[in-house]
Amino acid sequence: MFFWDDSWEFHFADYNNDGLLDFNLGQCAGTVALEFRLFTVARDGVVHVLPVEGRPNWFLSINLHEHSTPTIQDTQKGFSKVVYVRTRAEYVRYEFEWNESHQAFQLVSRKRVALKNEDVIQEALDN
Repeated sequence: MFFWDDSWEFHFADYNNDGLLDFNLGQCAGTVALEFRLFTVARDGVVHVLPVEGRPNWFLSINLHEHSTPTIQDTQKGFSKVVYVRTRAEYVRYEFEWNESHQAFQLVSRKRVALKNEDVIQEALDN
């Protein structure tokens, strides 16, 4: 992963609701997208990737150059994120739930949302 030289903050949550500290890291993936992964810190201090079934990486298509983002929001059973789907020119909220038996997140909901890019950026800055 490549990180910009300036300072930045980690955003922590408990995405899989196991009581352990999780965080996200992202890097540039083109001019308008950032590629993020979720990580967890195990009880022994080792960092592991939290897998998302069918998606080794995913994108938040917002023009922010942050390496950890509050726009990936934890939910009761997992996390949600809003992405801009360029092929359909619309924003979609994806919700993922942790599947304990698979030890991975699974997509459970995909809904179109009425947002503008500025709203998503402002939401990230406000959190």
